[in-house]
Amino acid sequence: MNAYVLSVIDALPASNPRLKEIQQAQDEDEVCKEVKKYCMDQWPEKDHVTPAVKPYWSVQGELTIADGLLLKGTRLVIPSSLQRQTLNQIHEGHQGISKCRERAKISVWWPGLSAQIKVMVENCTTCSKYRQQHPEPLMPTPLPQRPWQLIATDLFILEKVTYCTYWW
Repeated sequence: MNAYVLSVIDALPASNPRLKEIQQAQDEDEVCKEVKKYCMDQWPEKDHVTPAVKPYWSVQGELTIADGLLLKGTRLVIPSSLQRQTLNQIHEGHQGISKCRERAKISVWWPGLSAQIKVMVENCTTCSKYRQQHPEPLMPTPLPQRPWQLIATDLFILEKVTYCTYWW
């Protein structure tokens, strides 16, 4: 068991000073302190936990404490004081919602993380500027029944010269 815990701690994607910072923030955060207490002792019935701790109640079987750090599986539980900073780090490369969620899934967790990532990426001016624009699908034109029934023109610009083409 100890070997597994050590391997989980060693595999965390954070430096030792960062892990200490997260542990200290968890110890200062009221919600994390209460969750740690329940992990050490025993979880009460859902009706007996504070509203701030209720989102953790549903994942209580996955929450553990290893080397003083609160983890959900192998992911660090980030206290509210560090969530904004962590979101910014996850979103650093402006990779989009899916890629940010994938980055978060291997390293960090807190209730509502996925929704916060979605909101952050959707409201990011850089992401919206470069968001992939899906081209409008081509709409086929039905073949005409008789000659000259359908006449069309196309306008386009090539090397700063405007061209007009027509076909029938």
